[in-house]
Amino acid sequence: MKFIAIFLAFILIISLFGCSTRSARSYSEDVDEHGRENTSSSANISFYSKSPEDQLKLAKRTASEGNYEEAGDLFAQIYQETTNDTIIRAEALYQLGKVYGNVLNPNKDNEKAIFHFKKLIREFPESEFKPRAEQSVKEMQDLLEQR
Repeated sequence: MKFIAIFLAFILIISLFGCSTRSARSYSEDVDEHGRENTSSSANISFYSKSPEDQLKLAKRTASEGNYEEAGDLFAQIYQETTNDTIIRAEALYQLGKVYGNVLNPNKDNEKAIFHFKKLIREFPESEFKPRAEQSVKEMQDLLEQR
């Protein structure tokens, strides 16, 4: 009788709390074949569970891998959804401008880059990214005037 009571208690605990918090399938969706974090849309849930600093790292890595459209989307999300950290928001705008202005980006758009740099300058005048944004605006406007 004691054995049955322990067995039933064990079954009850397992059914209430589950055996595992992460399945092998969800892990394989979050990493690629090399063990690096998957940045595709199927891993967006993983993106949202990260700290803003880690989100920035992921977005920067995505850009460095040449996934400019996805990196732009990630930087825009960070800017929009990180409401209480001006340093993170300013860097997200700066990085967004860099993505749009990157010569390797097949969808390069200097006007969008300038827009985001100017937005950073206007919204975050005390940011450490302001001088770099101002320099980028000047260089890009010079390029646009030469055309």
